[in-house]
Amino acid sequence: FEKSKNRLKKLFNCKLKKVNFPLNYLKKIDKKNKSNKKIIKVSFLGEQRIHKGLKLIKKIIEPFSKNLNVRFTIHNPSNLDEINNLKKFKNTQIINKKFNIYQFVRFLNSHDVIIFPYNPERYKYSYSSTLVDTIILKKPFLVPDNTILSNFVSKINRKNFTFKNWDSKSIILGINKIIKNYAHLKKLMVVESKSFMKLLK
Repeated sequence: FEKSKNRLKKLFNCKLKKVNFPLNYLKKIDKKNKSNKKIIKVSFLGEQRIHKGLKLIKKIIEPFSKNLNVRFTIHNPSNLDEINNLKKFKNTQIINKKFNIYQFVRFLNSHDVIIFPYNPERYKYSYSSTLVDTIILKKPFLVPDNTILSNFVSKINRKNFTFKNWDSKSIILGINKIIKNYAHLKKLMVVESKSFMKLLK
């Protein structure tokens, strides 16, 4: 990304070159519209780390523990105990399996909303490959505002997919907003995905 190019040059002391993102494997993924589903599958995918909101996850899912219309999936390939302990919530599933890139995209596609409770300072100039897949597959998501991640969508729709403060309250508010407006936001993501794909060509 252009905004982080100079920073990366200094960090790694090397020349940078652009390469095409391998999108062919995504063409075979089933992309059925799930906007009419009664149960919304909300997911935290990839390695769970401190700067990715590890300490916030329990506080985020706890208020939804009795809501059977919302199901949480937490990907925990590092088999962290603090994540495995969240199995106590009836509407929460923990997946410890490690996936290759093809398996991971299919796994991502089986969920409805992808949450990125990332530290806004840490991700001010960092991107997420999981977010790239999420947008291409037209999934509503939640990321920190005023970061590279929030810049992945247009300014007009940005407020629908971002949270302002790095705390559970702000993220819970964002999740509730997505669940309440899921069908509408799913349609917005179809438009956002098409625009995003044009940037990758």
